[in-house]
Amino acid sequence: MNTWVKSRNIIFVLWCCLLLIGCKSQQQKNVIVFEENPPFTIAEAQFQRWTTGKDVRESGWNLYVTFDHIEPTVAIEEIFFKDFRSDIKNSTKFPNRYMVKLTDEKSDFVMHSDPLKEAANTPPRKPIFQL
Repeated sequence: MNTWVKSRNIIFVLWCCLLLIGCKSQQQKNVIVFEENPPFTIAEAQFQRWTTGKDVRESGWNLYVTFDHIEPTVAIEEIFFKDFRSDIKNSTKFPNRYMVKLTDEKSDFVMHSDPLKEAANTPPRKPIFQL
C-alpha cells in the first residue's frame, strides 16, 4: 500500500509537469516579418528636429515620407522612427506624401519615500523591434 501511494504521487507530479510543458509550448510570440519586396516604393524620406522657443523640454521630430508607387490594396497606418511608433496621415494636397509630428515624451517622475506614490510612474515603452 505504501508503494502504491508513492507511485500515485510520482504519477501525479509527472502528469502536472507534462501539462505545464504542454501549456508553455502553446504560447505564440508576436513575430514581425519584413517583406523583401514591399508593394510600395519610397521616393523620398525626410526628418527634421524641432524644439519650441520658450521651453526646450518640448521637442520632437517632423517626418515626411513620399511614395513613388503604392498599390491600392496597401493602407499606410503606422510609422516606426527611432524609438517612436505613431499613426501617420497623408497630405491633403499630395496624396502620396505622408507626414507625422512626433513629440518627445518627457514625463515627470514622482520620486517619493512612499512606494505607492512612486508606483504610479509608468515605465518607458520599448520598441517592438530594433531598427
